[in-house]
Amino acid sequence: MSDMSKDDMNIEEQPSFLGRIPSPTNCPRISSPTPSTSTDSTDSADSQYDEVCCACIICRRKFTVRKCALCNDALICSMNCQEVAVQDDIHSRHFAICVSKTDASMVFRTAKTLYKSVLGNKIPSDAATFNDYQFFWLSSLADQRKLLKIYATIISMKDVTPREWDIWVKENTLFERISMLFHCFPELISLEDLVWLKASNLWTEGLGKTARIICEDVIARKQERLL
Repeated sequence: MSDMSKDDMNIEEQPSFLGRIPSPTNCPRISSPTPSTSTDSTDSADSQYDEVCCACIICRRKFTVRKCALCNDALICSMNCQEVAVQDDIHSRHFAICVSKTDASMVFRTAKTLYKSVLGNKIPSDAATFNDYQFFWLSSLADQRKLLKIYATIISMKDVTPREWDIWVKENTLFERISMLFHCFPELISLEDLVWLKASNLWTEGLGKTARIICEDVIARKQERLL
């Protein structure tokens, strides 16, 4: 049998963050919203029933297989409709159910509460959510809104679901995951916001060594482009 190299035998090695900046090939995979699909209409009653079942509960126009990011049950075709539903209180009963305080998992409940707060452009008023997502490191409302903006950009541009936020909090890797997103997708954050982050109490108290190293690399790359 011919000799195999280490690379051949370890095709999917886990990336190591110790002592180096991960390369773009090690970027985290974020689930993307499932594209909307439509079916050709027929004359049968069954096909008409299927179309109604597949219609977005918000716009009522698009047929989709994308589920609500909060409950993974109701059909909501896009982030645009998800935002409209929260901001304009359309189907507010549905979203009240999504963030119900009777949810069995306290951390998952805070992830859903964060999601609704972000889409409503509000600082979370729930104490557990406020703490889980590290707003307490920031004393001023202006700084808290900066952090809210970071979360909002990640949700709107990468469609990161409450379940994913929940995993990051449970793993205690919230800012490591966020910094990796910045490294792989620098358009998610401006140089101005990165400079703000580095000067904030969140940087010194909330971010771990790995997250700071990755963010500093993103800052350096953005500054190089200005030269």
